[in-house]
This record gives sequence, C-alpha cells and structure tokens, in this order.
Amino acid sequence: MDGSLKQIDNNIMMAIGWIQIESIDSKKIIAEFSAANIEWPSSTKAEIIVILSVLIVVTSNSNVVIYTDSQNAINQYNCYKSELSFKRKLKITGYLIWKIILYLMTKYNINLRLIKIKVTLGIGKMISRML
Repeated sequence: MDGSLKQIDNNIMMAIGWIQIESIDSKKIIAEFSAANIEWPSSTKAEIIVILSVLIVVTSNSNVVIYTDSQNAINQYNCYKSELSFKRKLKITGYLIWKIILYLMTKYNINLRLIKIKVTLGIGKMISRML
C-alpha cells in the first residue's frame, strides 16, 4: 500500500505500508506494517521503501513474493538487478534504496519476486507473501 499524500505544517508526508497474508486466496492477515515517508513524495519511492521494509523483517533464506500495482517499481528493480555499470546504476531513481535491497537479498539469501497486479483485488495495493 502506498500513496496517501498529506501535508502537515510544512512537511509533505506519504503513507506506506504492507500486509502479509496466508495465501493470495486468503484474506487472513498474518502481519502488517505502516509508516510515513517524509519529503521527496513519489509513489515509486513509496513502493521501493515498502519493498525494503519487507526485506528487513523476513528471515534468512526466505522466498518473498510481493504483489504490487507499480510497474515502474518492477521495472526499476529489474533494471538495477541486471545493470552492471556502477555509473548507470547511479542514474536509477532510488539508487541507494535499491542498493540496500540487493545487499539484503545477497547477505540473507532472500529470493524476491515482484508481481504486477491490478488495484482492484480488494485486499490492498501491496501484498507480500513470505515463505
């Protein structure tokens, strides 16, 4: 879930969060997370911060499937993962966040799959399944 943009005083905040469900067919919530992203309001940034937050809480050797409506986040992930040149990686939006995501995946042997969904699933914009 992402994208709830608010301005409080002079701060621009964007709500982010996710839920972990038992299976894609289940609506049983196992875990959930929510936070606020301050400054640099961007739906793609919100999506990649959510991906990072999921990887921070999973155990080593996990297989993580994240269902998201953000094709841009999926494209950036695939680009960063396959890009070999350091200079070209620096040009990818959210470079540092992607670097941390790939570092966590390598260090903790986490397999990550991002799957594009339509928002109309009725169970939120971003869903993660951690096996």
